Amino acid sequence: MENQGVKKCVILTGMSGAGKSTALKVLEDQGMFAIDNIPPALLS
Repeated sequence: MENQGVKKCVILTGMSGAGKSTALKVLEDQGMFAIDNIPPALLS
């Protein structure tokens, strides 16, 4: 059974130097759309 039309959201958090940018690049390499430093107001 396929999940057609289902969108997944991953919120990646962490302290400075924890590897967030590297993790975002890996997600992009897997075909996901990634945004770095999105303003919290846009998430609500």
